[in-house]
Amino acid sequence: MGRDFHALPFEATLTTSVWGSHDDLRHALDFAHRGEVRCDVETMPLERGNEALDRPRRGLVTGRLVLVP
Repeated sequence: MGRDFHALPFEATLTTSVWGSHDDLRHALDFAHRGEVRCDVETMPLERGNEALDRPRRGLVTGRLVLVP
């Protein structure tokens, strides 16, 4: 039985984002190279997962909140 390399494995999901053209992507990368893109990332230990879930609900997170082991 051959493998179909274009099929997803059982129970796998694939998420993508389609938001613009190649020129749009080039412009976005130009912004990033010039330092005009800001990434706000806050980390929290995995043990504080419940608190991490509650903080965005209360509007206490700007950017992304990442749980780390």
